[in-house]
Amino acid sequence: MSTSSGRPAPAKIVLTAAAVATTVYSGVLGAKVAHGDGQPAEGATEPSLGTPPDVAAAQQQLKVLQWTTPILTAAIIVLGAQHGEQRSAGQRLASAAARLLHRVPTVSLS
Repeated sequence: MSTSSGRPAPAKIVLTAAAVATTVYSGVLGAKVAHGDGQPAEGATEPSLGTPPDVAAAQQQLKVLQWTTPILTAAIIVLGAQHGEQRSAGQRLASAAARLLHRVPTVSLS
């Protein structure tokens, strides 16, 4: 989607900023989990009973973010596709109108 001036729509800008922010935050949390390497854990996003609380909290947040970033990215793609569809329809309409105008006979008033 974009505004009539061709600039990206506010929704797309907000989604892009959110996707970038979740990606950066995932990196920060990943570093925190990596720093706790050697601590007991079930997996990268699954703490165990012996996982330190700060690392367990980071793992829980990563569990959410591993789905959030792709969903935001998909929403950006959908908005872009929707904008492309709207733009194509508008271009087709303009082209059809131009063809019709060329077929209209002109009348000379002389």
